Parts: sequence; C-alpha cells; structure tokens
Amino acid sequence: MSNKNIIFTAIGDLCIDHYINEEKYFLGGCAFNTAYYSTLLDAKSNIISSIGKDKFGATFLLNCKKLNINIEFIKVENTKKTSTINVLLSDNNPEYFNLNVEIIEKRKLRLSEKEFLKTSEIAHSILFKSTEKIFSDFCSLKLPQTLKSGDFSGIYEYSLALDAIEKYGLGLDIIIKSLEINNKKEIKFLRNFANKNNKLVLILLGKNGSLVFYKNKIYQQKIIKSQVIDTSGAGDAYISAFLNKYKMSNNIEQAMLKGTQMAAKIVSELGASPMEINIS
Repeated sequence: MSNKNIIFTAIGDLCIDHYINEEKYFLGGCAFNTAYYSTLLDAKSNIISSIGKDKFGATFLLNCKKLNINIEFIKVENTKKTSTINVLLSDNNPEYFNLNVEIIEKRKLRLSEKEFLKTSEIAHSILFKSTEKIFSDFCSLKLPQTLKSGDFSGIYEYSLALDAIEKYGLGLDIIIKSLEINNKKEIKFLRNFANKNNKLVLILLGKNGSLVFYKNKIYQQKIIKSQVIDTSGAGDAYISAFLNKYKMSNNIEQAMLKGTQMAAKIVSELGASPMEINIS
C-alpha cells in the first residue's frame, strides 16, 4: 500500500503556540501537528476541530488549504477565540502555561463527522481535560475499517489520570502514552492492559526511546541522536509516522523506526510544527 492511499483524520485541538522568549508564533495543537506530519508522508489528511472567527483561525484555514489538509470539518465559532498557549523552553524542553482552550471543551462529533470517519483508514485523537467530550465520542464509535488511535498524553497538568485508559482504551486499537522510564508502576499497568485486552500500547519515553506492548511481546526502539533545539513536536511527529507506517506494513519494528526517524528531524528546529506565522 502506498501512503497516498491512506486517509488520515486527526481529531482534537488546533492551537497557536506562542514562544514567549523568542516572540514567535507557530501553528500547533495535536490535531494540526499530526495532520501536518501525515501530509509530509503523502497521506490525505483531515482535521476535526474548532477555531474562532479571528485572525488565528483564518491563518489555520489558509495554511491548511495550502498544505492540502481538508478543512471541511473545522468548525468556525463566531463567539469564541482560537485556542492559544504560551511556551517557554527550558533546556530545549517545553513548559506550557496560560492555556486558552475554551473553544474545544464542549466540542462533540457531529453526525457528518461520524459518517466521514467511517471512510478514514487512520483516525487519531488526543485526550486532554479540554478534549474529553470529543475524545469520548470518538472512542465510542464502531469503526471496523479504521485504525483507531488515542494519545493519552504526558502533560500531567492538562491530562487525565491513568484510569482514563481503562475508561476509554477498549474503544481504541492503539493506545499511546508518554512516560518517564522510571515510572515502573504505570509501565507495568500499560503492559498488563495491552496483554489483557489485546491492544497495541505505544509508550513514548523521550530521550530513552519508545516501547510497544502487543500480543505478549515487547518491542524497544532507541532514539536517533540529533541536534536538539525544541522537543515540542517530537511526540506528534513520532505518532504520525508510526501510524502511517504501521497501517502500510503491519510491522511494529518498522513503524517504531519510522517514528523515531521523524522525531529526530523535528527536534532540530523550533516549533511543534515548523509553521511559523506572522501576526502583524
């Protein structure tokens, strides 16, 4: 299968990332990032999300059109603002604050979006506190022809407790979580969950690489060393490449290597995506 045959749909947040020390702005949010990186892999990307009727929202629409990302399911809200977040780099790792995500908090899947997802070969969503409603909708859908992936994130201030995986994980094919390698308790929980429920669990371990638990097997992948400027988009880049490669090959090791290669490229530049915007 060629990547050009793959229909990839990202569900979740579109967010403007404001790097306060550098005074730079980038298109971001996990839905945009994963759709963008999938497009680089020649997938046909779609986004299900919401933006405000403002300059940031208009910039998202304009750039998505340029990138051939389908915007049909990006809902424009007249009375709310496009999501924003401030980013501060510390030793090349991001710290996040002043998150404004009101626009996505009550967002649910519309009927047309549920029908469209039946045509997607890969559908991916992320769970934050702010995206739980749309994530829950996604997990509850029966999509037998779709590879369903859910990222339970690792930004603990904005993510849910581990029991969210028990609540929503059964509605997914692939479960993703970012953890520290010394978090043995949660790694053990995820291994048990994978084995008990026949799920593929992908754990992103930052500088310590990645793990996959699937069918009572353990797969490991080391990082590829590269110049590190900003790790913000490494997880989304890895996930996009992993999902696309796995869908094509059904080979976990190849998918982990592809994800690692993509992440190594992304960390060498500023921004979770390289899509810097001019707000003047």
